[in-house]
Amino acid sequence: RNFEGLFETQVRPSEGSGIEAFASRAFDASLNWKDIEWLRSITKLPILIKGILTREDALKAVEAGVEGIVVSNHGARQLDYSPATITVL
Repeated sequence: RNFEGLFETQVRPSEGSGIEAFASRAFDASLNWKDIEWLRSITKLPILIKGILTREDALKAVEAGVEGIVVSNHGARQLDYSPATITVL
């Protein structure tokens, strides 16, 4: 129920898969590395970041103070153009 109406269930060949529309609704483009500071201020839990695909972003994550990094292309389900995890390692 939490995701009701979020995912488009039909692919219209003339309009593509809808991934661009989904991503623009599902992800906040204003998020940045400073948001880690805010997250740290409201929790004592370890902060992990998933989806890091470059050395530069891994270094930024460490500088931001995260406790863990998950190198992932998110299963290549919706992002099948992303590099394979083993490639970026």
